[in-house]
Amino acid sequence: MPTYHVGLIVVYMANKKVKITECCVITSDDKGQRSLVGKAKEALTTLSKNNIDVTIFLESTDKEAAEKFLKENNVPFKALLSADDYKEGGVPKFDACIIGDTNVVLLRNDWQWALSELVDKLYDNSERKPHPSEQQKMDDKFKEYKHWADEANKSRAKRGLTEASPA
Repeated sequence: MPTYHVGLIVVYMANKKVKITECCVITSDDKGQRSLVGKAKEALTTLSKNNIDVTIFLESTDKEAAEKFLKENNVPFKALLSADDYKEGGVPKFDACIIGDTNVVLLRNDWQWALSELVDKLYDNSERKPHPSEQQKMDDKFKEYKHWADEANKSRAKRGLTEASPA
């Protein structure tokens, strides 16, 4: 557990715990050859650097084979869990879970959003609203951030402040 000294007070920072399903990290071809999912190693390295403990939930690979493969590829992780571990109990509580399955619907803030996503998946509502490209999403977010900065600048000007937002 990392320790930080703040003046005379010692603060202990508990690591966050994230469970990630195997299919987000390891993939196998039809001949059984394992490989890493794109950017998984980099993502898990970033999590490790930021004191986030990663537990990989194994769905089809046994623990020994998974551990050997991940270590050979220098992929950082805290622990591996199998379905048998769940049956035996003692599974830790996680702060977050990453699931790599396109059929998963997550309940985020409310059921309305989840039901909308469920209908899209069950009844192929993709034609109803085309999903924007990554470039369009980025452009839209930039416009949104710019709008916020412009509004902040207008508010500052009304109050007679000269310092402006960087937008």
